Amino acid sequence: MIVLFTTLASAFVLLQMVTLVIPGLLMAYRVVRHRTGPAAPYQPKAVIIVPCKGVEPRIEENIWALMNQDYPDYSLVFVTESESDPAYAVIRNLIIKSARPARVIVAGMAETCGQKVHNLCAAVEAIEKDVEAVVFADSDAQPRLDWLAQILAPLANPDIGATTGYRWHIPVAGNFWSFLLASWNAQALAVLGENSHFAWGGSMAMRREDFERLEIRQRWRGGLSDDLALSNAVRRSGLRIAFVPRCLVAAHADVSMKQLLEFTTRQITITRVYLPGTWLQAVFGHCYYSIIFWGGLTAVFAGAMQGTFPSALALLLMAVVSQSACHASSGLAVAMRCLPDHRQHLARASWAYVVMEPIMTLLYLYNAVASCLTRRIVWRGVTYEMLSPNQTRIVRSERINARVTTSLPL
Repeated sequence: MIVLFTTLASAFVLLQMVTLVIPGLLMAYRVVRHRTGPAAPYQPKAVIIVPCKGVEPRIEENIWALMNQDYPDYSLVFVTESESDPAYAVIRNLIIKSARPARVIVAGMAETCGQKVHNLCAAVEAIEKDVEAVVFADSDAQPRLDWLAQILAPLANPDIGATTGYRWHIPVAGNFWSFLLASWNAQALAVLGENSHFAWGGSMAMRREDFERLEIRQRWRGGLSDDLALSNAVRRSGLRIAFVPRCLVAAHADVSMKQLLEFTTRQITITRVYLPGTWLQAVFGHCYYSIIFWGGLTAVFAGAMQGTFPSALALLLMAVVSQSACHASSGLAVAMRCLPDHRQHLARASWAYVVMEPIMTLLYLYNAVASCLTRRIVWRGVTYEMLSPNQTRIVRSERINARVTTSLPL
């Protein structure tokens, strides 16, 4: 048994070095060494579409940041399910105070797709004809003031079909579950780069001509995930999805265990339906990690109890943990560089990103098992069943009439 775990651990150390550690360090090096300069000259007329449901903490700060981007020509379209949604009144008040062209529209309740997708389809139909670029943002995250310029600049390259940032969860009060969420979420940086696997809907942009040519709105019909459906369309067209590190956005979140499990399982279940290959790779990787680390740790203790301490296996397990900490640290370095206004909060949570990998992997395993057992998820008070990427059944719906106490994505 010791020999088996030693062999598996040796292979895993090499695999993790090639797939996670080296790419993570290279990304961190590129971002940290980057010298901020003026945005690229590509600055098309743009619209930012922001679907809203409920009122998260800091929503006014987040929306105000979207309304005050350092960009010459853009407007905003906010969209809610109904005028009774608490977000509607907040947005209306901010629009009145701002000189930026903006409006809020009402989409009505979704019947055959996810509410967010329904809201986005309504918003796209309402944008002006002369808009050249379509940008998407979430109301629960706060972008930098140069976010819009940065996320649009790479679209000057015709080979890039979409650009994306990503969320970085920052615990506020800092309970254990919130730190675990932050560590879990940070893992996605491993699959983001100049040719990313997916775009994230809370910080995402496309040229309008590509949006219409690829029939994104039609692909959304009947679906639940806006960003993964868009990602599939872009990649199948032969275009690239480019990750823009400076478009990382801060999402402040405190969650309970129940909220953590609901959120993380929802993300993995959606990935299983829309990106089964990516889902399978993630499940394999975390299963392998869990077997190596927890099984190997058990074997080390068992050997020590029998008086034959397996030093080689123990060193390999230390290497596994050290590599995980190195990968987490590289992601944290990217966040520190790209979110300078939140460095104090990031520093306070830095230990979680570095040391929670073994526990976070067990959470991934729970998510993977749960995603295999059902295609039902709960999203902002609505229960959905994903029959396929283009067929969604609404099982139960509850209107949000109160303030949202977490800032989990819409």
